[in-house]
This record gives sequence, C-alpha cells and structure tokens, in this order.
Amino acid sequence: MYMLKLVKSTKTPYLFLFAIGLALRAMPEVLVSRYPIGYETITWYAPRMMTFHEKSLVDVFANHFGRGLLFYTMMWFVCVASRADVYLILKVVGPILYGCLAFSFFFFLRKGLKFDNKMAFLAALICILQPATLRISWDRFENITGLIPLFVTLSALRSDFRWKWPLTAILAVITTLSRELIAAVLLATLMGYMILERKDRKKALLVFAPSFMVFMLMISPYLGFQLIPKNPSTRVIRVQFGQAGPVPILVNYLSGQSTWMGYAILLRNVFLLFILTYVFLLYFVLKGVWRDEVLDSMVAWLLIGSFSLVIIPWMAVPGYERWQMMLVFPFSAYAANGLRRLSLLSVDKLKALVIIVLIFTTIGIGYSTGALWYPTITWVPPNLVQSSIGISQIEDSVKCLKWLNGNAVSNSCLVTEERFYGWALMYLNDDIRLVLYPAPGTVSIEMVPDQNFLGLALETAVEHGFTDIYLIWYRDSHLEDFQRIFTQKSISIFQYMRE
Repeated sequence: MYMLKLVKSTKTPYLFLFAIGLALRAMPEVLVSRYPIGYETITWYAPRMMTFHEKSLVDVFANHFGRGLLFYTMMWFVCVASRADVYLILKVVGPILYGCLAFSFFFFLRKGLKFDNKMAFLAALICILQPATLRISWDRFENITGLIPLFVTLSALRSDFRWKWPLTAILAVITTLSRELIAAVLLATLMGYMILERKDRKKALLVFAPSFMVFMLMISPYLGFQLIPKNPSTRVIRVQFGQAGPVPILVNYLSGQSTWMGYAILLRNVFLLFILTYVFLLYFVLKGVWRDEVLDSMVAWLLIGSFSLVIIPWMAVPGYERWQMMLVFPFSAYAANGLRRLSLLSVDKLKALVIIVLIFTTIGIGYSTGALWYPTITWVPPNLVQSSIGISQIEDSVKCLKWLNGNAVSNSCLVTEERFYGWALMYLNDDIRLVLYPAPGTVSIEMVPDQNFLGLALETAVEHGFTDIYLIWYRDSHLEDFQRIFTQKSISIFQYMRE
C-alpha cells in the first residue's frame, strides 16, 4: 500500500526512480576499486578525458562533432573545473547518468505517452531492471547522454505547452548533437510522426529540418566530406579492413566471406542476441502492443536497424546490436501495458504483480553485482562487474606497460588489441607508437577471413617500417614468431622475432 501511495505522488516517483537507477548502476562501481567498469569507458573515454586539461573547448568540438559531442563537452567542463581523477569522474558519472535516464524515461511515459503515474512507474522500473538497459549503461555513455534529451524532446512534442514547437526544435538539435546513432532514432521518429499526425505536419517539419541539417553535417565524413577538420593522433596506426557496403554508411556484414555458412552464423548471432535479451519480457510485450504515432515510428526504425542485415547483409544498417538494445525502451512501455491488459495492476492480483517485479529485480541486481552471469553472447558482458580486460588482470597489464616504458628500443611500436588499447594509451610513453587492431567481438562478423587481426596488425607494423615490434597479451598464449620477454602474473609482453 505504501508503494501505491508513493506512485500517486507527482514528484516522488521521479526521485525514487532516479535513486533506484543510481544505486543499481553504482553497485558494480563499488565492487571494483579504483578503475571504472566498462569496455568503452577504458578504451575510449578515459584516454581522451585525460588530455582535456591540454585542450580547449574548440578542440573538443572539432574532435567529437559527429560522435559524443554532448558527453565530451560535459566531461570537458567537469575535468577542467574539478581537476579530479578521470577514473573517479567516470565511476561517478556512470551511476548519475543512469539515474537521469530513469528520470527522463518516466517523464516521457507520463508526458509523452500519457501513462498514469502507476503504469509509468511500473514501465520505468521494469526498464531500468532489464539487462539490456544495464548493458547500455555499462559503457555507452554517449548513447545515454543522447537518450536523456531524446525522451524529453519527444515529451515536448506531445505536450500542450504554448511554445512547444520552438522548444522541441531546440531540444531536437541538442539530442542530435549527442551522437549520430541517437540522432537517427530521433529523426526516424519525427519523420514517422509527420506522416502519421497530419494536422501538425508543417510544424513538425520545422522541428525536423534543423536537426536533419545538423545530422548531415555530422555524418559528412561517411559520405566523403570532412567539413569540420579534426586533429587525429599520429601516435596510433589503425589496421584497415574492408567492411563498407556499396552505399555510404551501410555495411557489408559478409565482406570477408559471402558463403551460406557465414550467413547462417550471422542469423544465429542476431536472433540469439534478441531472444536472450528479451526472453523474460517478450510475452508481456506482445500482450501490450498498441498503436501510437511516436512509438510506432521509433519501433519501426529500431527493428530495421536490428534486422536489416537478415534481409540484405551486404548492404545493412551498421551496429545491429545497438539498435536491439534500445528496443528495451518501447518494449518496457508495451510490457507495462501488457500487465495492465492481463489485469495484473488490479488490487486483487497485486501478489502476482509483486512476484513478477521481484523476478525482474532479482535479475537486475544479480546482473549489476555479478551474482548473475548472463549467457556468453556477442556484444553483451556476462555482468556489469567487467572491464575491457579481466578485473584481476588490470594491475598486471599496467605493470607490463610500465616495464616496456623503460625497456623498449627506439623506433618501436606496441601491437595492441582493442581491449588493451586504453590501458596502453594511458600508461605507455608517447614515443612508443601503437598499432591497433580490433577484438573479434568488436566487429560484426566475417569482415576479415578467419579474423586474423593480429596477422594484419603485424603486416601494418612492418609496412610502416618498425624494426622492433612488441605485443601485450595473455601469458599462457603460444604465438608463432613471438618471444615472451616480460611477464607479470597473467599478462606478458612479447617481442616479434623476424626471420
């Protein structure tokens, strides 16, 4: 009864959901000392943020326009103003962003979809307890920083506010600047709204147009135009391999081998990810689907992004796993409506509802704390208590890199897989160049025959004239043409032995 009184309040549900989201996401950060959790957190965010004291806001704008501008601008102000340790900032920012995401999603449910407090609270609670949402929060801070204003923008679009159209246009531009991925969701939703909601078509176009122009500027490099010059690092050499489709932006998921076996593996990965992600939610989702101008457009685009590669794998929307994860937001709204249609929101069936919520809560807390291990599938960590490498391997890797600082010869490079890349950037001397190659799980599938990325990295290093080539890898590995020269428990530095 106390919970029923709580959700009837106008302000308390917002604060309660923010607190739940913050606490849920803070659990793995507390369990891991010093270092923030997440793959992209260490691989991309921390190394870039460590240079912010040397960069101006103009530099941040130039280097991150098109991807992560909103997040990195915020982090630039935080880093410069606080002078705090970057690891500490990221450990704090993750939980706060998740709390804000819960807040904004509840706001969208109430103001955008017109749910009553009880159903909106239930939908938002279900959402933040899902492994899919927690997975997004694990290391996709750029996405969360865009999702928060996205839900506010769509709420403004459905409001009766006097100045709603100029306000929505401003919010839409801010959302677009967060990242091209989130911008695509927003623009697809706005376009669908213009088509389905005829009476506001001209006004909606005034919202859509400026965001679309900003979006085109953001994706101009994919189309062959670098309209905003960047200052790329000369320290890092990236292994290049073909993955583009015949149309700019689209991807050929089978560029390495277009065999039926490759396509079968692709189908398995796509559908296995979807089923394991939504297995506990799907029944309620199917029961609760209803027509809505905003949700229809959003879901249509997310499904296209998730499954276009099933129909045309050689010319598909990139990042299918990212679109699949974002389906959790409309699915949570559908699931809450499904529970209502099953009469589980009535007082006489309150026990059944409590049991369902407790199951979701157990899964959410278990996934967040590491008590629950998710099945091993591409793109999804087994739980949130993970980094780019094993938590127990971090200090070993740092010691290996520091050893290499004092022992590497001139004109040398370190060949590094993406999971070690962030650590190398942060702890290796600047005069040691890096040859970066992707981890098997960070490219979609079969884009390189047999995924021999290390071989390609070696070829790249040799082509660039390096005489001494090192590799950081796991101690017990047996690598042809490499000799182990330093070991720290589980991690070793190897040296490439030329013939």
